[in-house]
Amino acid sequence: MFDEDATSRELVGTAIAERSCADLNLVDAIAKLGLEAEQVLMVGVTANEVGFGDQLENYEAEGKVKQNYYGWREIPGFNAFFARTSEVPALGRRLADCADINFEFKDADGNTVIGFEHGTRTDMFGIEEFPFDRNNEKVSFTEYALGQAIDRYAPDPASIRIRLSAAIKGHNFIKRFDSREKMEEHLPGWLADGFVKNISNLGWKEGDPIPETDVWQADTRELITRDIRETMIKFAIPEGNFDTEGIIDPGDSEGVHSSHEYREQYGDSRDLYITFVPKDGK
Repeated sequence: MFDEDATSRELVGTAIAERSCADLNLVDAIAKLGLEAEQVLMVGVTANEVGFGDQLENYEAEGKVKQNYYGWREIPGFNAFFARTSEVPALGRRLADCADINFEFKDADGNTVIGFEHGTRTDMFGIEEFPFDRNNEKVSFTEYALGQAIDRYAPDPASIRIRLSAAIKGHNFIKRFDSREKMEEHLPGWLADGFVKNISNLGWKEGDPIPETDVWQADTRELITRDIRETMIKFAIPEGNFDTEGIIDPGDSEGVHSSHEYREQYGDSRDLYITFVPKDGK
């Protein structure tokens, strides 16, 4: 897929040696979807920022946007990103076990807007631990991210469609702690909201010791579903606009999908997720 000469090796540098497998897989995936590489913006989900396609020139001026050797653009630092399809036809990211949420709606002028949220342990919290502020209220990252998009694009709530594409279930997300403090540091507020359960001691109750031999399930999928549904209520998005059909649990896939929890068994890898609107609109 690239010229094996000195010039190309110099241009690509260490990317060919260290990233060519993932990049060539992406080349193949983009082609199978009927996309051109230059239509895709690959977003590095490395921080809890919310990005927008109409700000790409500013991001480029700040040096955040890089051009990949194979044709697509890359930008790090956003756990949520939104863009009009006229600005960015397709948004990609690489995940393992995390919740992948897709958004589609019309802006105030009738333009199609797409977006995604990366739901991960570091931006998912119990209600009393929400760190994100919107209009002087502590909210979930889902409400924080979608709220910024709504403020920017002014969509009719009835046009907002949400799809939960992937999220690991509790029986595949196993944790052990030697203190309540360690649990709260790792999963702030999850226990209080019922998203962490002791499966080795079903009689465990609040205030009991937490020995490191106890086994806990942390239910990412149920927590992110709670956040999505609460956000929909807040913004008056119809219940029927939430699609949960065919959600992927990478931990149940026996290595077909990338699972950080099962990386020792199946290898440390990442799945590719791409949000775009096909030509047939489906």
